[in-house]
Amino acid sequence: MAKAELPRRLLTCLLVMFPLMGTAVADDERKALTLDPAERAVLLEQMRILLEGLQQILRGLGDEDMNVVAQAARPLGVPLKEKIPAATMQKMPEEFQRLANSLHTDFQRIALDAETMKDERHAAGQLSAVMAKCLACHKAYRVNAD
Repeated sequence: MAKAELPRRLLTCLLVMFPLMGTAVADDERKALTLDPAERAVLLEQMRILLEGLQQILRGLGDEDMNVVAQAARPLGVPLKEKIPAATMQKMPEEFQRLANSLHTDFQRIALDAETMKDERHAAGQLSAVMAKCLACHKAYRVNAD
């Protein structure tokens, strides 16, 4: 690479990247969920558990193993919901609570239907509806620490 080419490449990179720097937070119009550090940690852990469960459900669907789907979905229902402290949920907006409650109910239904219906297409449709709720929540809210 010629000496004159390096500064030109660096300048090009800076000109391309400069408008992108610092815009993510300033333009974030989602409603802030302000939680203390422990509450924030619980909520983020719940989301990681949900994501891991979604991956396991997809694996079950891909393997056409509805027992795996049921086993992955069941703990994401009421058992996971019960791990969120009531005081933390009371801090959340009503719409957030509604989405969270329906999400956990949906996972219970996915588990039950996977065991009884054994229908991959039906489960995929249910999973799509669940993901739409995840997306709606992530589009509407962001988590801040106190």
